[in-house]
Amino acid sequence: MEAIRQFFLTTIPGDEYFLIQFSTQARLLGGFTQEPNDIHQELGSVQAGGWTALLDAVALGTNQMRLAANPRKALLILSDGGDNYSRYNESEIGSRVLEAGVRIFAIGIMHRPRLLQQLAEATGGTVLIAQNLAELPDVVQKLSAEIRSQYVLAYTPKSMNDGRFHNVKVELAPSPGAQLRTSWRRGYFSPEE
Repeated sequence: MEAIRQFFLTTIPGDEYFLIQFSTQARLLGGFTQEPNDIHQELGSVQAGGWTALLDAVALGTNQMRLAANPRKALLILSDGGDNYSRYNESEIGSRVLEAGVRIFAIGIMHRPRLLQQLAEATGGTVLIAQNLAELPDVVQKLSAEIRSQYVLAYTPKSMNDGRFHNVKVELAPSPGAQLRTSWRRGYFSPEE
């Protein structure tokens, strides 16, 4: 897993990580750690096989994110993007990640996974594709650079404490010579009064 080792080279002190393995079920392989070597040791025990409970893994990851010390939360998913064994459905997981304020970043292996693309777009994340395992280190490096080179824009809406989902749209004014791209959470759930 040299690709994952490269990802950790771009981290900063205070970043925290956890690892979830998923096949027929999603399993947390250890709680939060600030030590990348802990993740590398756990990766050595990960075995591919069985069915794919991707949505269950996203649900477990979202629950784990509630324990995060850092306010910016990103869930990195490495998968072919298929799901054929989850208890949760796409709608439930879409609501769950939006409520949790988690951004989904993913690396699709061999193709662009529709499910991961939808989750990433809704949360302001990104999906990159590795056409084969040899491309994986470059794709991981590109995604890591993207995560680390973002500006955060925040706003406080007028009093809308109705507990409902509110859409958000962000537009970027043209800037000659600048190569800028926007990504944002497509909305938020307001608190109830």
